[in-house]
Amino acid sequence: MKYIALFLFLCVGSFLFAQDQIFKKDNTKIDAKILEISTTEIKYKLFTYQDGPTIIVNKSEVAMVIYQNGSHEVFNTSSAPQSGQQPAVINYDEYRAQLQAQHDSLEKQRTDRQKQLFAELTSTKNLVMVNLLESMNGGIGFCYLREFANNNLNLYVPVSFGFAPPGFTNSTLIERYSKDNISDYHFTQKTVEVGLGVNYQASNTRRVTYFVGPLVSMAQYNGDFVKTSYSGYPYTTTQHGFVMNRYSFCINNGVLFRITKHFDFMINAAFGYHDDTFIANDPAKYATPGYNSYSYAAISYPFNTFKAGVNFGYRF
Repeated sequence: MKYIALFLFLCVGSFLFAQDQIFKKDNTKIDAKILEISTTEIKYKLFTYQDGPTIIVNKSEVAMVIYQNGSHEVFNTSSAPQSGQQPAVINYDEYRAQLQAQHDSLEKQRTDRQKQLFAELTSTKNLVMVNLLESMNGGIGFCYLREFANNNLNLYVPVSFGFAPPGFTNSTLIERYSKDNISDYHFTQKTVEVGLGVNYQASNTRRVTYFVGPLVSMAQYNGDFVKTSYSGYPYTTTQHGFVMNRYSFCINNGVLFRITKHFDFMINAAFGYHDDTFIANDPAKYATPGYNSYSYAAISYPFNTFKAGVNFGYRF
């Protein structure tokens, strides 16, 4: 039969549809709601426009109808092929290969478009951001980020300046200076902090990437403390100011969101160890020998530094 091959290919898929299907002899398919089939014609409405007009097609133009319940009807009303003319036969393997080729072509176009959009998104490699968390810690913070090595790495340079006492700096970590005659140790301001880090980026083809890498930084703090003298009575107290450098060695990690060509968002957190060096008025030098029975080193933990950032920035 002339359309047996078409019937074998489509009868299985007919169960996936909830509408009637009309297959014409010119290899077109119509999703329809069939109203009537007479001896010479078929009346139907378009399935996607059932409130529309009734359409009539001659049965001689139709090869097969598959109803919504899965049953089908084949119409063999065409004239016999002329002498020397071969009947039309659908080759299932060729048709499947054509469908696969179309799918591969569309997938390649989609992938190429994604690559093009990402290339446009990362055509600007430099990024300057503002750290919103630093303003909550008595300062203003910025950072510079530069992507390189085909977006596999980034250079990270954070900088911050203080204008008020740092609320998140835990003064209890300085207990080793709380001698019996040294008290009220606290920071009055973080004057400046500068860091340098290099991070590996897990994805160099997506808008969002996780990154991780080492970070070293140096921060300078101003502060003061009180020394109490127990010689004589009444006791006397003297307030001293100090300047301290804090050197930190951390592992930094976070997530970079490449939102547009000129706007990015980044969150990061760093954990590590810091070491303090006093360059003016080391409190330990003011401790009176013999008055240290309550002193202990609270910053002997292997990880005593935590840094965090919520950053918005401009790419250029």
